[in-house]
Amino acid sequence: MRKAVWWGGGALVLALIGMFVASMLNQPSDKQLILQALDESIAASRAGRPGGVLEYLSRNLTWNGEEGANRMEIADYIKRAKPEVTVMHREVVQDGDTATITTPVNVKLSMLGQSMDETLDRVTITFAAESGTKNLIIPVRKWRITKVDVEGGFTPPY
Repeated sequence: MRKAVWWGGGALVLALIGMFVASMLNQPSDKQLILQALDESIAASRAGRPGGVLEYLSRNLTWNGEEGANRMEIADYIKRAKPEVTVMHREVVQDGDTATITTPVNVKLSMLGQSMDETLDRVTITFAAESGTKNLIIPVRKWRITKVDVEGGFTPPY
């Protein structure tokens, strides 16, 4: 009986080590992770799923230089308006643990009988790499949006 427990424990440890090594070898590039974070947050926004958006927003998010974006207000806004955001250019400029995408962005939404369809000519989205885990134990880099700067000062209506 004791041998079976040792063999089982050993097999579990080897399986965990194998998962760790496999995940380290198969990690996408930083640019792929950044674009994946962008795509997943946009899809969640269109579907009105705030959790899928907030997952990719830093807790220290700044909008046009103003700190302290209220995450509860953002979540409520996403649920109600289901904004459709289209990022026109997807070129990532990475500098270490930060990256930016500068692009025109189209925003469509309908809320309280009001519709909006506006193209913002120059939006700079800044990402930062943070450490996270996959499957509770495997360390991964997670890219989150830390700053959004809109030329002309567009402010979302939340």
